[in-house]
Amino acid sequence: MQIEEIIEKIPLENRIPDSSSHLYIFGRNPVLSFAELQSLCIAGNRTKEKGKSDIQTGSCIDISPYGCITTAPEAIPVSQSGSLLKSAVPFSYIMKSDHPVRDKEHIIAIADELVRSLPVADKCHWCISAYNEMNERDAEYFDLFQKAIKEALKNQGIKKCTYVPPQEDLDRVRAYDDKKTYQGHTVLPQKIQSKKIREEGFECILWHMARQSGNTLIVAFLKDTIDVTGFEERDTKRPYTRSKLGLGGALARTMVNLAGVPKGTVLYDPFCGTGIILQEALLSGLLPLGSDIDESCVTGARNNLAWIAKKENRNRFDIQKVFSLDVTRAATHFSPGSIPAIVTEPYLGPALTRYPEPGEAKTIRADLNRRYDQYLAALSPVLAEGGKMVVIFPQIRTRDGNRHSLDIRSLVSRNGLAIYHLFIHDLRIPCCFIHAPKGQRVERVITVLTKA
Repeated sequence: MQIEEIIEKIPLENRIPDSSSHLYIFGRNPVLSFAELQSLCIAGNRTKEKGKSDIQTGSCIDISPYGCITTAPEAIPVSQSGSLLKSAVPFSYIMKSDHPVRDKEHIIAIADELVRSLPVADKCHWCISAYNEMNERDAEYFDLFQKAIKEALKNQGIKKCTYVPPQEDLDRVRAYDDKKTYQGHTVLPQKIQSKKIREEGFECILWHMARQSGNTLIVAFLKDTIDVTGFEERDTKRPYTRSKLGLGGALARTMVNLAGVPKGTVLYDPFCGTGIILQEALLSGLLPLGSDIDESCVTGARNNLAWIAKKENRNRFDIQKVFSLDVTRAATHFSPGSIPAIVTEPYLGPALTRYPEPGEAKTIRADLNRRYDQYLAALSPVLAEGGKMVVIFPQIRTRDGNRHSLDIRSLVSRNGLAIYHLFIHDLRIPCCFIHAPKGQRVERVITVLTKA
């Protein structure tokens, strides 16, 4: 499902967001970010209605390919996510004029109030990001707010608070559609973390309402960002690493969150490799359990988990929780229905140094279909009723530009499983997401499964 279909069908509350609302900024794959947000709501038991998150029960005020505003009673910690970029708190709003300069006095008043309300220190950094800018009129509001905040800082006697401009060449990253670009007036989390903007300075976020009240501009301030630094450190500094094609920490965290299980739940990875999924599960407050047929991976994953537990001051990790096991023999190791969450990236096929010809891809696909049938047949019996299995299926891009996918629906149904759906009133969102960074020959299809 594309984000446009969700935007078109999701019910919205017809009101202006206030400080009790929460603004979330999506990453490059907005549907994946949206699903992760839902799953985090569910895992946190944030509503009385079992299995439904606040946003699923109609508490969305606005949504676009770049983010959404919700009325959930508690904010979701974006620093614990893998695909959400930022969260912010709405502060004020403007009903936009045909000529933005007519709103100049209102903008100056908002800027003064914003600067006075935030604990801004001298010798820090600040920035502005704007989302859903549609035309030159919208862009003019960015310039007016930039000037007004600079003047407000000066009036408060804060003379050495340095403005960090958006780096348009870097920030115009490819979005969900290759033909479209992300917004230009944005500062990415990497820059916000490197300049300590959230801790010592501030970011003003301008959100142009996309659906209802289209002439409304929401002014918000940054609350949280994705932990880019933490993911980079774990990806590069853990004791045991393998190929460059390995799963990254941010995507692993997203997969863990898509399982939607509360803290203290056992999460099993039967293809643990370097233990990256298990690391993210441990940091999420889950109980990691992993296995691999490769003894060197078992040893490496144990070392990585011991390293991250010590680094993050967690309880000492029991290395016996990672062990050697052929996944096809899972039923001999676990009792039926004993595992509440399985999150894994199995074998993705041979390493490809070039885009294969269609005939080569069909041969690889046939072998992978056979393997994944065996994997699911072994794991389905040990998955608990009501549990979730988050699995990556490979998708091969060929020289002619086509994609060759596995027979996911057939594989799933044949093994007593079903693709999990998020329910938003009459809208059913299948949890099947393509993760396809530009240039990859083998793409990842992240799929959430349950018992049929």
